[in-house]
Order: sequence, then C-alpha cells, then structure tokens
Amino acid sequence: MQCSNRPVRSPVLRSLPCNLLGMIKVQNIDRNCVHYLLMYIDSVQYKLMNTPSPENDILRLAIEALCSNTGLHAEILDRAVETDRSSTRTPDAVLRLTEAEAEMPVEIKFSAQRVNLGALIDQINRLPGPQPGLLATDYINPKMAERLKNAGVQYIDTAGNAYINRQPVYVLITGKKQHKIINPTDHIQTSRAFEPKGLLVTYAFLAEPKLVAESYREISRVSGVALGTVGWVINALKAGQYLQDDARTGTRRITNFDRLLDRWVAAWPEKLRHKHLLGKFIAQDPHWWNHTTIQDYGACWGGETAAALYTKNLKPQVTTAYIPRENLAKFIRDSRLSKAKEHGQSEDNLVYLYSPFWNTSNLASLADSSHHELKEDAPAYPKGNAIDTNVLAPPIIVYADLISTGDPRNLETAKLLRDEYITEPDGTD
Repeated sequence: MQCSNRPVRSPVLRSLPCNLLGMIKVQNIDRNCVHYLLMYIDSVQYKLMNTPSPENDILRLAIEALCSNTGLHAEILDRAVETDRSSTRTPDAVLRLTEAEAEMPVEIKFSAQRVNLGALIDQINRLPGPQPGLLATDYINPKMAERLKNAGVQYIDTAGNAYINRQPVYVLITGKKQHKIINPTDHIQTSRAFEPKGLLVTYAFLAEPKLVAESYREISRVSGVALGTVGWVINALKAGQYLQDDARTGTRRITNFDRLLDRWVAAWPEKLRHKHLLGKFIAQDPHWWNHTTIQDYGACWGGETAAALYTKNLKPQVTTAYIPRENLAKFIRDSRLSKAKEHGQSEDNLVYLYSPFWNTSNLASLADSSHHELKEDAPAYPKGNAIDTNVLAPPIIVYADLISTGDPRNLETAKLLRDEYITEPDGTD
C-alpha cells in the first residue's frame, strides 16, 4: 500500500531531521515502513527521556520529595507542547498534579540560586498554557523561596522545599537543607560561554546571528575578544546545543535563539554588567533626563528610560545610561548628579551609570541591526523632537536591564519590548 497525500501526523515528527521529514511527506513510502520508523523514533525518545541526566535527576528527585512530604500524586506527561510565539518558552516537561486536576509546564534549572531572579521569574512566566508554570530545581533557600512566592512563581526542589497554589491544593514547605547533585562535565563546559569573555561573544551572536557563520578572526574583531577565546566559546555553545554545524552547508548557525537569549540575560547582571558600573548617583531634578542631550557625551539611555521611549508603556523611576569613561566627569557635572549612599537610599531619582560593554568601535554592522525604528505612538523625545534610536541602548541590552530588576512592571514592559523589537532570526529551530 502506498502513502496518500495526507500528511503523516505524529508527536515525534517535530524532532525529525528536515530531510527525513521531506521524504515522509513527499515520497511514496509504504505506510508500514513509516509506522515502524515512527515506532523506532518513539523508542529512541523514550530512552533519551529515561537516560540519567542532571535535568532528569532534578525533576525526578523533586517530584519524589514533593509526593513523600505531602502525599500528593504527580506524574510527568510524555508529550510535546506546541508554542506559537517567539516570546513563549518551550517547557522542559509537563507535570500532572492529580489532586489539583492540573497540568503544569515545568522549567528545570540546575543551580537556580546562581540565576538572576528577575530572569528566572520572566522565564517561568513565559511558559505556555493556561496553567501557571512550575520551577523544578536542586535547591531553593528560604530567602529565594519568599521572593518566588511573592512573585507568584510555584516551585519544587530536590530537598523537599515546595510552593504550589492550585486550588484545592496549597503547599508551602521551606527551610529544608540542600542535597548535593554533582555538576556534570557538559554543564561545566557550557557555562564557559556565559563567563565575562564568553558573554561578549554570545552577545555579538545574539545582536547579529549571521556573525556565527563568519571566521574566528572576524568574530574576534566584532566582539572585541582575543582570537583564542572564540574557539572555546563556540565549542561551549555547541555543547549546550545552542549552536551547530549545518549538515548541508557545513556553516555554523544558532539552533535555539530564545534559549540562548534567556541564558545570556540570566548570566549578564552578575557576570558582566557589574564590572562596567561607573557609579550610582542621585539626580536633583526627577525629570533631568528629559532635557539632557545624551548623544553629546557619546552615551545612550538604557533600562527604564530607554524602555519608556521604545514602548510607551513605562514611567521611569530609575535612570540608566551607558557612557564612555572619559566623558563621565563632564556628564556628572552637567547633569548635577551627586553620589548615592551605599545603603538605605530611596529608589526615587536614582541614576546608574555604566560603561558600554559592547564593542562600539567595531559593531558598525551590529548597530544597524540592533537599533530599530520606534513604534509610531512612542513618546516624543524631550522638547518635542523625534527620538533618535542611536541614543538608546540596543533592545537586547534594555530588555536585560529590565529583567534584572525583577520588578513586575518592568517584566511586563520587557515582554512588550521583546515581542516588538527582538525577533528570532530565520533558520533557527
């Protein structure tokens, strides 16, 4: 019997290589052959899902701890979850909680305590489906547990700590001690791409995905790192399945832009941004930035200020600017900024100044792709003039600024910014 023109539908088809999918859809292959092929692929996927891995271990141990401590019944559903927006994350698993009659998309994180909390909350909030997402990790300390609960993020960990609020089920367990889970080699290797030098290269790839296919020397020039750094960053990204070599052309390409962006945003505040902090200041006039011509200092707005101009969805409370070190003193003097106290300072009129970490002298090609035209209803620049997007930090930087705060109003605006200005390039999975 020959195949009809009706496409073969199977939950595993999404994982098949493109050339094999074409054979199934276009060629006249015996249906029995297709049937046994799909059975084989299902069996391979089953083995992969049940092969020991840090993610599988974390989820399994966290579920066991939850069920042991509460008497609840939970199971992992073996099925794919469709997503229809670039700003929606594909969950690592789907958990069915019997007593709540709920299916919850799950984000699995190794060492979640090392991830920026704002980035973590954003990732959980972007999980698909009508039910709120669930974080599964190795350990959540009491302070982090409180902040997650206040943000409405449900979680389970391998130590037995848990917060689930799905009527009629309510679970809150905190204070249990951490269990040791060995960090495997591939996690260690992948993490090198998210150390300071690796973040510079990774940002260049996110800002201009086509750069990934260029020579090591060109990547080195554009990202501003040593030539030897490029090789180990690319190998680390391949180990994390963020990059791969195209089977047909042999050229490198990004395989998971959204995951790579999320990983970069989570690592950036602690690994890179703080190294470029020039100081924290207080402005005497809360509207000072409205009458500051920032381009005169070779600088650009970031954070809430830039987000307000990009999206018209935010009233800035904290001002962020990226400015070359050599222009810092003049900028502080002209703007009448004073040094902020280390502790106990009100958030009102706070100003954070950073030196740009991206290589502005070599990113001419990236500047064209990173700066976008504003939405038609975006706010006018001070004094009624149209805003020049060159005075705004690139959308990825502004997005990361917002996410790092963990502020709900900033997370909402970050989602709008991502939807409007940060798009997944063609040719990624």
